[in-house]
Amino acid sequence: MRRSTRCLIGICYYTSQLLGLITFCYNRTTGEIHTNIITTIYSGIISITYFGIVPLMTRIDFHPANAKNYDLHHKISAFSCFVRLITVLISVIMQWTKRNRFMNILKQLQAIYDKYVLRWPLSIKVKQKLDQAIRSKFCWGILSNMGLFVGSIEFLQIQLKLKNPIEYTLLVVVCSIPNIILCHYYFCVLNINALLESFNGEVSKILKEFQNICDLEISREILNCRFGELANNVDELARIQLELVQLVNGINDIYDIQGSFIMLTLYLNNISVIYMAYMIMQHSYISELYSKWTFDLMAISLVCYYMDLKILLTSMLEVESHVKETGQLLKNHQPCMHRMDGRLEES
Repeated sequence: MRRSTRCLIGICYYTSQLLGLITFCYNRTTGEIHTNIITTIYSGIISITYFGIVPLMTRIDFHPANAKNYDLHHKISAFSCFVRLITVLISVIMQWTKRNRFMNILKQLQAIYDKYVLRWPLSIKVKQKLDQAIRSKFCWGILSNMGLFVGSIEFLQIQLKLKNPIEYTLLVVVCSIPNIILCHYYFCVLNINALLESFNGEVSKILKEFQNICDLEISREILNCRFGELANNVDELARIQLELVQLVNGINDIYDIQGSFIMLTLYLNNISVIYMAYMIMQHSYISELYSKWTFDLMAISLVCYYMDLKILLTSMLEVESHVKETGQLLKNHQPCMHRMDGRLEES
């Protein structure tokens, strides 16, 4: 992994610790995951302060004075803001209730990664793809949050009647927490995808070697010896794949509630944007409520937001596609299976 990519991951890690979203420590030198009193106390204090947004939620205005009765996008956007704040509170609670489980999953992933790489080092292609995926997610996420930060100033002044810049800044930082939570999920799944992709590469090599052995005229003793080695490799790879799939299921279980609320927010944002675009074309007064730069920034931030979301969804779907690819590789090599050793055939 490149040094720049490690720096980006470090920025995400320390930002999460600063915001109290990670309640444990990770030693980047030794790879050790542990807890300590200072981090626990600091994260606990920050978590308690997040509940200070509860009074702010009562200030959300679902019926702005200058809005028309058919301005549905105001109500949807206000409800979306409400759901996002609820997501923050749920994330704060979940990071404590599922802390030990999340730490155990990270330790298991670290152990599997070390064991696998020690025996089958990742190819340059997989490493480059991993670096590119991390940088793309980081860049699109930053652009999306910055555009949302600047472009929603006027909207929040109308919906929440915010006048103090400090109050507004703190609110935007809090509302960016769900995006940071998604980054945590993304980095976990992305590393699993890298291992699964490398895994399929190793399976392809084993099958090709088996095909080449079948075409050679060598003694039965040597053939059985090599078949035994290949069978051991297949067994080990199968165990690793099963452990990775189980880890994905565990990670999905940890982020199930936050993910549901984040998907609800996404759905509401889509409806609000589509309806607002339609209303702007039908009624010119809406464009007069906001300045031109607000519309421009929101349009840019939406593009970045959907690009960021596309990267996340692609990574989520790749897990299943990698597992299916393994089955397809074995299926394509079935014609030569009749010459296989019994042990290797079982594997």
